[in-house]
Amino acid sequence: MAERYSSTSRILMEYVDNSLVDAESFYDHVAGTYRRAVYIDVFVSNERRTLRIVDNCRGMPPDVLSRVVMRVGESKKRGVSLVNGQFGLGMQSFRAACSTLTVTSRAAGDNAYRICVEREQSDGFRIEVVDEVPALADLSGAAHTGTEVVLSGFDKQWIDGTFGPAAVAREVESHFERLLDRAALSVRVWDADQPGATPRRCQPIDYSRLSPGASVKLAVDLGFVRASGDALANALDPSRVAAEAAARAAREAEEAAKKAEDDERRAEARRQARRMKRQAPAAEQFSVRLVRGLEKRVAGAAAMDEAGAAELRRAVEAVLPPPLPRERSRLVGSTIFVDADHPDFQARWRQTRLGTTKLDDRLCGYLATIVSSHYRERAYQAADRSRVDYAQCYEELISTYCRLEEGLSAALPAMLKEMNEQGGFAA
Repeated sequence: MAERYSSTSRILMEYVDNSLVDAESFYDHVAGTYRRAVYIDVFVSNERRTLRIVDNCRGMPPDVLSRVVMRVGESKKRGVSLVNGQFGLGMQSFRAACSTLTVTSRAAGDNAYRICVEREQSDGFRIEVVDEVPALADLSGAAHTGTEVVLSGFDKQWIDGTFGPAAVAREVESHFERLLDRAALSVRVWDADQPGATPRRCQPIDYSRLSPGASVKLAVDLGFVRASGDALANALDPSRVAAEAAARAAREAEEAAKKAEDDERRAEARRQARRMKRQAPAAEQFSVRLVRGLEKRVAGAAAMDEAGAAELRRAVEAVLPPPLPRERSRLVGSTIFVDADHPDFQARWRQTRLGTTKLDDRLCGYLATIVSSHYRERAYQAADRSRVDYAQCYEELISTYCRLEEGLSAALPAMLKEMNEQGGFAA
């Protein structure tokens, strides 16, 4: 907090911010004026080492008062472009420089309430009802809504050149220059050590009085950065503003085009997924058979399955002589033939002492890999996918594998029995 609030004026601006944000409820953006006069008065006392900010805005009921003063992160300034402090730290900024914060506020139709917070205090806060608050009264003495904030007990090192009516007024003019030209708004700075002295009313910059090419000789405290007069002059240069606006519009158009392109790609992916889901074969359309040697068994099966005979002949004609690797499996029609004599199958096949086949995870995993690859191959053929996203293919293959692995564990005994009836395994 000490790094963020490095000057008295920076701390003060947080509380002036709060008053201006509350005043927004009275502002008519169409008419360009407040619906009633808004006063924000700042009283500076070097002798008593205090700052006091008083406004005649809406004020706060006791629940809002306690929440805003005691909790960090309760700021309502998010999205308000003309003010500072949007993270709820402002009310606590007094702890960096002074000993006590006292806030008194009255909302419409309610009593005035006051809360006092000490620098080292973290709990035990109390809100009390206040009968009379001279600061929250109009010239006739009638009570009105508003808030009074008193920062007292400033440490001596903070009483510097920024702790004075003139310096405070200049800082307000620098911070809120865009607001000060609004009709019906008056921000005044008083010297509390000089009773009866005329207050200084904060004024916006009168650009009409500047000669062509003149720089605005102000330094604006932005919290972490100070912008010099030259920087402000550059910011006000019409050609520079136009160029930056054009560049910003180009960036926004590029981002919009990219977003539209991304949206279209996602929409096409969803359409493709729906087509694949409609066209992909269902799991029950396939059968899996274990055979000893693919050529003999598959040829016999094809003779019995006229629908797959033509496909089988094409597959056999396309087979090249060694040294091509030996096929582990083949999809013919709706049947997946798995070669039980293949070395990879034999390496995973085990028998118990009684001679029965031992069903283990390695064998089931091997069969699940083969079946899932044929299943996804037929799904892609049915969907007529000319372009393949390999990452998506991989994910779909793994997903199919995981679904099949458990089901094959239950079906494998029947598959082995069928193959044994046709001739059994070689020892």
